[in-house]
Amino acid sequence: MSADPHHRPSPSCSRRPAVAVIYTHSHIDHWGGVKGVTSAEDVAAGRCAVIAPEGFLEAAVSENVYAGNAMVRRGTYMYGMLLPRHEKGQVDAGLGKGTSAGTVTLIPPTHVVTRTGDALTVDGVEIEYRYLHDQTLHLANQGYTSLEIAETMTLPPRLERAWHNRGYYGSISHNVKAVYQRYLGFFDGNPANLQPLPPVEAGKGYVELAGGAEALLAKAREALERGEYRWAAQLLNHLVFADPDNAAARELEADALEQLGYQAESAPWRNVYLTGAQELRGGRRARPGARHRHPDVVGAMDVAMLLDYLAIRLNGGRAAAADVRITLALSDPDERHALEVANGVLNHTRGRDAAGEHLRIVTTHAALLGLLAGGDAALQQAVQGGQVTLDGGPGKPAELVGLLDEFEFCFPIVTP
Repeated sequence: MSADPHHRPSPSCSRRPAVAVIYTHSHIDHWGGVKGVTSAEDVAAGRCAVIAPEGFLEAAVSENVYAGNAMVRRGTYMYGMLLPRHEKGQVDAGLGKGTSAGTVTLIPPTHVVTRTGDALTVDGVEIEYRYLHDQTLHLANQGYTSLEIAETMTLPPRLERAWHNRGYYGSISHNVKAVYQRYLGFFDGNPANLQPLPPVEAGKGYVELAGGAEALLAKAREALERGEYRWAAQLLNHLVFADPDNAAARELEADALEQLGYQAESAPWRNVYLTGAQELRGGRRARPGARHRHPDVVGAMDVAMLLDYLAIRLNGGRAAAADVRITLALSDPDERHALEVANGVLNHTRGRDAAGEHLRIVTTHAALLGLLAGGDAALQQAVQGGQVTLDGGPGKPAELVGLLDEFEFCFPIVTP
């Protein structure tokens, strides 16, 4: 509306009271102007509802109070707030040409949207976690990064002596980084770390900088002899990613990781180091019986969850030009889902048919589980056995299955 007091709005844009405000999520630009459309008095009187997802208020406070100082400081980098506005300075803020300079307002939600079903919240945290949580934010708000905080954080003597606070499973370093990332993400605010090179490219650069593979190996051996195992591992990791077939580099890095494992108080840390050493020496080996789709777990998934998993398995590159529209009709439970593959994405919607469907699949939840596990061959067998009825283009299920990837369990970690 115009700020001119003499402006008379036309009937088509006359003022109407807001009856509801929806906060979609906790970022400040999605709720900070709420008092521009309603008032706390109207909300308190029940004339306007404020609707938000579960956990909204906690997340908004976390971002803008608990980590507020660090968040705003880093925002000056992100949005170029201190840069001159010309072709060599700030020209855009991503969300617009600049950021709002208005007053930030907030009215707590009156209606919280939760998932179907009840959730149990266990109140209370261990003293050790509370200390790490608060002190991580304390140091972050002074400008320290995740790595710097993790390197220097120690517990007060009384907490450190308590057996349940020792790092036999987790570790102070690991937990500090987790707290930091929860509030501030992976980026430490330093522009040099905003988009670092990936491991292979960075590795080649470090090897060249060191004067070649032999020179880097020599430096790493010296570090090992001095007991500087972390530095040796970092140096050698670059060489291994630059040249994974370099047997001397793999063996030397395994030596460094092995020593780190022997020194680790945390069992998971020890296992990580030693498994890395094992793979560097002997290559990747699949654990017998390893799997990520356990029958009982898959059997507990509802249809929407199963379709979500299909969407994750979809290879976006191969599916970029695909056009697959399938209506999935289940008799047990009584549900319909529209499956639509377009632009490299599998969308599914409960309660409707696919627009211009190529195929209708009529089946049950139990039979659907078998189809997802067995692919096209299982589909044909289920059709012949009467567990599945197809109405439409028979080639579409095979096309969809061909767009799905199976995830390799034993993917590389310590090598490219």
